[in-house]
Amino acid sequence: MKKRLFVVCMLGLFFTTQAQQYIGLSHVDCTKAAWNSIGKDATIAKTLAYDKAPTPPDTMCIAGFAGPAAPLRLHLQFDTTRICNLEVWFFNSESDRNAYLQQTLIDPKWGWKKLNENQYISDFVHQRTLEVPAENSAWKFSVIRSAWTRTLYDLLTL
Repeated sequence: MKKRLFVVCMLGLFFTTQAQQYIGLSHVDCTKAAWNSIGKDATIAKTLAYDKAPTPPDTMCIAGFAGPAAPLRLHLQFDTTRICNLEVWFFNSESDRNAYLQQTLIDPKWGWKKLNENQYISDFVHQRTLEVPAENSAWKFSVIRSAWTRTLYDLLTL
């Protein structure tokens, strides 16, 4: 499978961000948001890796977060229209992941509701699903852009 990889490595930075901020943004807007979140004193290394034809990348990796419960890295995935549809957040430990996850879930803007032990959904307007892998897996969680109908959303939230 031909994958294009756009890697943005940010080392030694104070990076304040929160899960789900990149979902729904274009590749260009995700790059701008990352630059704006970093600040002007940061250094960023960009590497483009193409298989054959230089077409737009479909994955972006952001690394080098700092602060309490900071993630190790963030992977963004883009659909065929170059809109971000998946964020995968990776952490050093389960406690770091859980702390960051709780910070994400208490943000009232998204209206997170627990579906089961591993899944949460946002309010209907934001159309996000947050998934935490089952035990004994990597210390990560994912935020996915969803496309619910009102009927499906109502069934999920019963």
